[in-house]
Formats: sequence, C-alpha cells, structure tokens
Amino acid sequence: MPSFQFWQRWLKGVCVLVIALGLFMAFLIGMDVFSALSGPIDDAFFEDGLTEAEKDFQAWAYGVWGATMVGWGIVLYFVVRGPFAKKEPWSWRAIAFGVLAWFAIDTGFSAYHGVTINVLVNIAVLVLAFIPLAATYNDLRPASA
Repeated sequence: MPSFQFWQRWLKGVCVLVIALGLFMAFLIGMDVFSALSGPIDDAFFEDGLTEAEKDFQAWAYGVWGATMVGWGIVLYFVVRGPFAKKEPWSWRAIAFGVLAWFAIDTGFSAYHGVTINVLVNIAVLVLAFIPLAATYNDLRPASA
C-alpha cells in the first residue's frame, strides 16, 4: 500500500490542478483553447449565441469563478502541506467536509441548470480528492474515533 507521503503528494497535485484550472478559467476565457469547457456551458444557457454584453458578463463571471478556485486551491495546498502532513485530525475533516460541501452545492446547481460538463469535471475532482482522503483516514482520525 502506498505511504502516507504518497497520498499527501497526490492531494497536493489535486490542489495544483484546482489552481491551474482556476487560472485557466480566469485568464483564457473566450480563447479557442477554452471552448471545450465553455462551449457546453454556453450551450446550456445561450441557444442563439452570446451578445457582447453577455460575453462581457461571462468573462467577469469566469474571472471571479477562476479566482475563487485559485484561492481555494492555495488554501487547500497549505493545509495539505502543513497540518495534514503533521497528521492533525482536524485537517482531514476540513478538507473532506470542504470538498463535500463544494461538490454538493456546485454540482447541484450545475445539474439543475443542465451544465453537464461541470458535473463531470466536479465528479473527476471529487474522485481525485477522495481517493487519498480514504487512504489516509486511519492516519488522521482522532484516537477516540
């Protein structure tokens, strides 16, 4: 079985992935490279294409959404690097419950609005985050648990 440090590195990688996706969203919206993700989102809301005002709003929304992901990824990275590495039980719970709260709310709204691509990305991130969390549960659970 892989070591605790392997799983910690895996979680750091997930954090870097979240940061990179956030930067990608914030700065590359509207470029062809982003169309694989933005196209299906556009299709869920804009059947006849976007007006200039809608494009401006969308660029702002992706910028804010991307910035939020970057901030969340950085905080998670430092929790994984510090308290999680020291096997402080609260850090496992903070990561697990934070990821679950994000997943439930974000995925629920995405599914409700028919943004399937975001549902799929969220499922991938959830799986990538919970594999190492499941593997490290016994290393970080409180002694009384």
